[in-house]
Amino acid sequence: MPGAGVKTVLAVDDNEESLRLMACIVERTGHRLILARSGEEAVALAEQERPDLILMDIKLPGIDGLEASRRIRESLPTVPIIAVTAHAMTGDRERFLAAGCNFHLEKPLNPLAVLERIGRYLEKDETAIPAGR
Repeated sequence: MPGAGVKTVLAVDDNEESLRLMACIVERTGHRLILARSGEEAVALAEQERPDLILMDIKLPGIDGLEASRRIRESLPTVPIIAVTAHAMTGDRERFLAAGCNFHLEKPLNPLAVLERIGRYLEKDETAIPAGR
């Protein structure tokens, strides 16, 4: 059972290397980590575990990260969702926000940027940070 102040982070990615990197980053924060490898698994785990933060890959087998984010928003309207993608192009930020993501990080991931975002959303308990900040 996690200790006081420990929060749960759901990391979603179908690439094992990316999952390992996200796991190393999250574990450095001392928070509890759960992993999903598909959009469907992410939705099911989010509903079951009710994480405090979600790191969501966009390109996933089955339903993509945008659809998974939309579905998660229905049951968890305030959980921060950070889109993680290698495919950020003009207009993508708006698509991510429209799907319910609060922010996006580009791959390859910069571990310091991920730690900073986790800190903004969890350690400082800024769950009400407006989308896109």
